[in-house]
Amino acid sequence: MKNVLIGITSSLRYENEGVFSGLGETYISEGYINSIIKSNATPIVLPVNDEIDIIKKYAEMIDGLLVTGGYDVTPLYYGQEPHKLLGATLQKRDEFEIRLIKEVFKLGKPILGICRGLQLINVVFGGTLYQDISLHKNEVIQHTQKTRFNLPSHKINLNGILEKIYEKNEIFVNSYHHQAIDKLAPDFEIIATANDGIIEGIKYGNVLAVQWHPEVLDNSKPIFDLFVKSCK
Repeated sequence: MKNVLIGITSSLRYENEGVFSGLGETYISEGYINSIIKSNATPIVLPVNDEIDIIKKYAEMIDGLLVTGGYDVTPLYYGQEPHKLLGATLQKRDEFEIRLIKEVFKLGKPILGICRGLQLINVVFGGTLYQDISLHKNEVIQHTQKTRFNLPSHKINLNGILEKIYEKNEIFVNSYHHQAIDKLAPDFEIIATANDGIIEGIKYGNVLAVQWHPEVLDNSKPIFDLFVKSCK
């Protein structure tokens, strides 16, 4: 299945000192790339840009889209003003990924969202977010773990397609987020939750998204295998 081409969204960072101060860099964590390769597909990194013709070309040439983690989602996209606990945002990336998700979805191609990817997908399809997880009505467990990034820290409960591919109704995952889904987007189903009620997985048609970071966990090949298979 190496002829399956998976587009992976990248992020931006800027030098803040020295002769290169202000220079932008495109980057991506290698876990996303390695996970796609291990599931026997070909990854291609998609640089952030604001040219709609290029975004449409991305959508046309790939077989599926992986929306990665990173910055907080700008709350203006779901009708809210910035809360004092909002973290760093990058509207240029938001706008790029929103347009790309819509183009890929329009073409009926599969989409997988991870962490920020889940949050942005929920916003694109009409949902909202907690700008900080402390705003959740329940007391929450630790969702920004202090243990090493590739080790699980809390349990989640599975149903739907996740329960099917893991062949169990609970697994342990890692956790690195301070935002979370508040109002679920219309038509989406919840396929994973933490014990405190935080939504950890959602699905609608061939769009699937998870809140944890499977790209760095040993138990996550089933998710990427499912995604790549759906992109054939």
